[in-house]
Amino acid sequence: MQPIRRYGPWLWFYGGGVVVAIKQKWVYDGGWVQLNHLWSLAVEEHFYLVWPFVIRYASRRLLLVICLACIAFALGLRLAIMISIHNYIACYALTPCRIDGLAMGAMLALLVRGNLGRERLQLAAWWTMFVSVTMLILIAGITRRFNYSDTLIVTVGITLLTMLFGSVVALAVASPATSGIVRFFNLGPLRTFGKFSYGLYVFHAALLPFTLWMAPIGQLTAWTHSRAMATCVIAALGFIISWAAAFLSWHLYEKRFIALKKFFEYRSHN
Repeated sequence: MQPIRRYGPWLWFYGGGVVVAIKQKWVYDGGWVQLNHLWSLAVEEHFYLVWPFVIRYASRRLLLVICLACIAFALGLRLAIMISIHNYIACYALTPCRIDGLAMGAMLALLVRGNLGRERLQLAAWWTMFVSVTMLILIAGITRRFNYSDTLIVTVGITLLTMLFGSVVALAVASPATSGIVRFFNLGPLRTFGKFSYGLYVFHAALLPFTLWMAPIGQLTAWTHSRAMATCVIAALGFIISWAAAFLSWHLYEKRFIALKKFFEYRSHN
């Protein structure tokens, strides 16, 4: 656990992404737990700390411009970093490099509440999905894999993924309640996964070393005579462990804080 102890204070101040970017390696690997994935929670928290002030003082039109500028800026910054120092971990984990995904969500929130119209938003989402999927397939064909250490993937690829998932969200929000995509995302199992998604995300990666200790892939491969089968067993075991941890986290910890919402009044500001 020495690496986590050495750089742990950075995590308390949401600076884990800065550490891994400077070191150019994932430093939060312990013997029983790994915390490298917490860079993404830091990115979200940085957004939550800044964006309310932007919303408070900018007009709707200016906000749309800011969102588009953030998307372009993140792509340009990733390209500059990869061309100059080829630090793909910085591109992947630093908040300025990943602000495009959050800006896409903010822009969708503005468009849904604006005067664009649901039909026009649906049409734009379908075209965006088509273009992004086509380009992602092309990039995967060029790189022969889909790894974030590749320059194309960590620069243009992240922007295309942002466009793809943004278009899916737009379709889910803008489509009628009777449409297939809305009914799909309202399925009971998906809603259950959504309820425990935060815990699942935090624990599935954190407990990976523990899972591999319980089921070493080498031994499983020898017993099953198939690495693919061994991988499936580990994935199933990891899912069970992660689900149990997320379930306990929700009932013992998370919902206690969510219950505090009753003490805060929400008002609509026009």
